[in-house]
Amino acid sequence: VNLTTAKGTGGVVNNFSNFNFTNANLSTANLLGANLSGAIFTGANLAGTIWTDGKICAPGSIGTCN
Repeated sequence: VNLTTAKGTGGVVNNFSNFNFTNANLSTANLLGANLSGAIFTGANLAGTIWTDGKICAPGSIGTCN
């Protein structure tokens, strides 16, 4: 899932501030450059996710990018 061009909070592209990703499967999602200020990731699967800074989250990353 490439979220770098998706419209998020306020209809702004790549803005997911205060977005609730609780229990979402974001494995292999691309969040490069996204605004995640205040976003909630409780229980979210982030394994393989490309994080905002280009880091790839480790296998087993749940709720936080390791």
